[in-house]
Amino acid sequence: MNNQFLRLESEDVISVHPGNFERIEVSKTFTVTEIIEILQKHVGCNNKTDTKFFTAGMEAKVLRPGDVWQKGKIRIGIEFCPEETDTQKPAINNNSHSNIETAPLNH
Repeated sequence: MNNQFLRLESEDVISVHPGNFERIEVSKTFTVTEIIEILQKHVGCNNKTDTKFFTAGMEAKVLRPGDVWQKGKIRIGIEFCPEETDTQKPAINNNSHSNIETAPLNH
């Protein structure tokens, strides 16, 4: 792994072994939105103010070493670090449907 994490979008699908979670019951495959909803329930987010931490963000200040306080927002998201960086999406030729490559869904 290259430790280059990419932020996943709300409808991206994730597949994990459910045994990775000790205190949260999840299925093997879910969307980012679904896992965020599960996490919200697990940590007790039950009103709009609490859920902002996962959606629009909540007002905050951040202090970085050697810098000054900076106002802004913080939020929690789901990120993914691919094992290989040379993954290429197949080229789609709009003029011919016979040369379209498809990638299998791997777990």
